[in-house]
Amino acid sequence: MKLSEISTDRAMDIIAEAVPAIDCMVESEAIKEFYKKYAKHSLTKALAIKASIELVPKLVKSNKEDVLIIIAAFTGKKLAEVKAQPFMDSFNELKSIFDDPEFMQLFKSSVNTAQGASSVSSQEADAQSDVTE
Repeated sequence: MKLSEISTDRAMDIIAEAVPAIDCMVESEAIKEFYKKYAKHSLTKALAIKASIELVPKLVKSNKEDVLIIIAAFTGKKLAEVKAQPFMDSFNELKSIFDDPEFMQLFKSSVNTAQGASSVSSQEADAQSDVTE
């Protein structure tokens, strides 16, 4: 299911369910490490594959529940249903979600927003410590 095919009412439900899980993933150490390592690179297809191979296991390990919540939100299934279904069903559903350009744009903007907030927070913390010292 692509974001462009979802009604506004259903999209609001998905946002309410999935965005907190996406936010947890965006804030995860796996994503932070990924951006530190690859932010300055121009991602060729080969480098993107290598980066994905490094990122996905770390992200799934640290954010398994979030991944399952995202699948449940987009498919309209209960979380328990997603957990019990065959792995390939979950894999294909997740692949379908991440293959959606609109979802990836939303995800990318979430990551960029979080990174911007993190750098502002760091700058503010540095400024604050300068004032108190």
